[in-house]
Formats: sequence, structure tokens, C-alpha cells
Amino acid sequence: MALHPCLTTSFILGYAQAVLVEKFTVDVSFRRLLPTLATLCRHTDLVHITYDGTDVEGCRYVWVHRNIRPWGHNLPVQCDGCGHVRSFISTDGPNGAMLFACNIPGCRKKLNFKAENSDWFGGEVHGGRWMKVEY
Repeated sequence: MALHPCLTTSFILGYAQAVLVEKFTVDVSFRRLLPTLATLCRHTDLVHITYDGTDVEGCRYVWVHRNIRPWGHNLPVQCDGCGHVRSFISTDGPNGAMLFACNIPGCRKKLNFKAENSDWFGGEVHGGRWMKVEY
């Protein structure tokens, strides 16, 4: 997956307006801006790092979709166990985890995506939502 610069122009303009002109914080700006940008959600995460002179803190803004990007991780299109395309089915696991298994008979490929300690915000964008993960 590669970043497409042409899809970031609306984000850059919105960021410049909110942060540089209107003086909103980055967090407030991202929470307002990201849910409105359908062009950015499937292509990239955003990382925000701050340094206050003594501590470095960071967070990641991630678009999450149940069947495409569970907990912000890309679900493979092709099963590397049997080679079939779009063969994964899902179920909910313990503690918010999402479990995926290939539904092709004889294939035993399974994937487990653990739940992140996260903060959900905004409405639905292309069937998914944005979340903020603190580091």
C-alpha cells in the first residue's frame, strides 16, 4: 500500500486552515477533519508526535473497518495458505479481538487481530471509523 499524494491535498488544506489559521490544536483539528475525508481513510494512518522539552508523546490516527482493516491492520486480500482471494470469514474473539479464518475446505489459515486501547471518534466513513491510539 502506497501513499498517493494527490489524495492528501484536502487534508493538508484543512489542516492548514484549522491549525495554522484558526489556531485549533492538532487533536481537535484531526477529530473534526478526518471523518470528513473519504479520500484519506483507506490509504494511510496519521502519526502525531509531540515534544514538550522533556517528554516525547505520540499517537496514531487509524481508520478501522471490520472486514478490511480490523483494529487498523490490513486484512490480506489473498490467503497465503491456499492462495484463494477474499476467502476470510470473521468472528468476534475474547476481549474485543477479531478472529479470521480461511473458509476454503482444507485450508487452516487463521488470523487474530487483538483489540487496541483506543479512542473512537467521528461518524462512519466508507463503513469504517477513525480511532486514536496513544503511545
